Amino acid sequence: MAGVLGTPATRPAGDPARRIRAVLSALVRAVIVLWGAATAAYLAQLALPGDRATAILNIRTGQAQQRTPEELAPIIAQFGLDDPVITQYLTYLGGLVRGDLGTSYQQFRPVGDIIAEQLGATLALTLSAIALSWIIMVFWVTLTAGRGPRVRSLGSGADTLAAGLPPYWLGILLLLVFALQLRWFPVMGGTGLAGLVLPALTLAIPLAGFMGQATRTEFEKTLRQPFI
Repeated sequence: MAGVLGTPATRPAGDPARRIRAVLSALVRAVIVLWGAATAAYLAQLALPGDRATAILNIRTGQAQQRTPEELAPIIAQFGLDDPVITQYLTYLGGLVRGDLGTSYQQFRPVGDIIAEQLGATLALTLSAIALSWIIMVFWVTLTAGRGPRVRSLGSGADTLAAGLPPYWLGILLLLVFALQLRWFPVMGGTGLAGLVLPALTLAIPLAGFMGQATRTEFEKTLRQPFI
C-alpha cells in the first residue's frame, strides 16, 4: 500500500541488495582499519630517535655504537633508506598488499617465514587456552552459582580476581610453583603436552575469570526459573 501511495516500500530484512551492501561496507571498514594500523606502525618507526640504518645494524650485531658510512651503506641499499619517505611508504604498503612483510631487522630473514614457523605452536596454544578456560569456567560457575550467599560471594570474587591477574605475573608464579618447586613441568623449551600446560593455564585463568563474570548472572537467573 505504501508503495502505491508514493512512499518507498521498506525492503525486507533478507533483501539480497541490502546484504551485499552490508558485506561491502564491512570490507571497506576492514581495509581502512588495516591501512590505519599499517600506517601507524610505519610512522612509529620513523618517529624513533636516531638513524634507522644505525639502529638496524646495531640490532643485528648486538652492539650499540656509532657506525661509519661504509658500514651503513649495505643497510641503506637493502632497505632503500635513501629513497624519499613517501617512496618508502608506498613501497612498504605495496609489499603488504602482495603479502611481503619485509625482512626482520634482528634475524635477517623474511618476516613471513618467521611467522609461518611459529604459526602452528601459536594456534595450538590459542585453542588449548580457550578450551581450558571454558572447562575452568563451567566447573567453577556450576560449583558456586546458585548456592548460599557465602559460596556465591566466593565464586564471584574469584572470577574478579582471576580476570584481573596480569598474565606475565601469573606465568612467573606458575613457573615457580609447578616447574621449579614441584618440577612437574619444564621451565622452558618443553615439547608436547608437558610444555603446553603452563602457557595455556597462564592465558586460560584470566580468560576464565572474564567468562565467569559474564556467565554467572545468566546462570543464576536461569536457576530461578520455574521450570528448574
